[in-house]
Amino acid sequence: MRRAFTLIELLATRKRGFTLIELLVVISIIALLIAILLPALGTARRSAQAIQCSNNLKQIMLATYGYSIENKSVFPVGLNNARDTWIWPSLIRDFADAEGLEAEWFKCPSTDQTTVWDVSFGSGLPAQYGYQADEMRLLPSTDLKFSYGYNIWGRAPTTPARGMGAYEGGGDVKVSQVVSPSEMIAFADSSGWEFSTEAYSGFVGLERVSQYPGDIHSGNANFAFADGHVEAINKEDATDLTDTDNLKRWHRDNKP
Repeated sequence: MRRAFTLIELLATRKRGFTLIELLVVISIIALLIAILLPALGTARRSAQAIQCSNNLKQIMLATYGYSIENKSVFPVGLNNARDTWIWPSLIRDFADAEGLEAEWFKCPSTDQTTVWDVSFGSGLPAQYGYQADEMRLLPSTDLKFSYGYNIWGRAPTTPARGMGAYEGGGDVKVSQVVSPSEMIAFADSSGWEFSTEAYSGFVGLERVSQYPGDIHSGNANFAFADGHVEAINKEDATDLTDTDNLKRWHRDNKP
């Protein structure tokens, strides 16, 4: 009775190498598998980044409430009284679990390295607003980028501000003044223009201002609301000025 050869034995008895056609077939199969897997890997990577961004915003909200607990239930303001220094990041960074002054949760993983808060020293200024002595300040500038924007004004830069608190001396916003925390936008992915966000694009005096939230998560931006939850919302929907229900979310009085 003839014994059946195993696959290993057959391969072991094979004297010749692969033919060119066989090699091309193998290469084609590998290329096809890569073409199939790469988009899926890219989608998984973007989803992971969006999740990490959401966690960052939750940390920022925890830090914001930590600040308010120690400051008579008042939210941090965006700018100092002179409006020449952003202070909300420095005011809250010590109120959440983070290593280093920069606080990694201030950077969305979907943004590039230009949005990293590069803490440095040499300002010659005293310790103030959460900044250490001699620490360089975050100054308002159109070439300065940041991952997240704070809803300091409300829908647009008006006086009085209807957001979370625009600047020192401009009227403290107490936690109790937010009528509907679950509907009030506090922070959002930034479009890269400075440190605040709003559903507004226009002129303030002669200066062109556009502080729309960013659409860096497949057309969506992550939004942290005043009650601490985070939602992914389409940028166009979030900035639709014809939708009164949408506009209410930008204002602490919950009115459009």
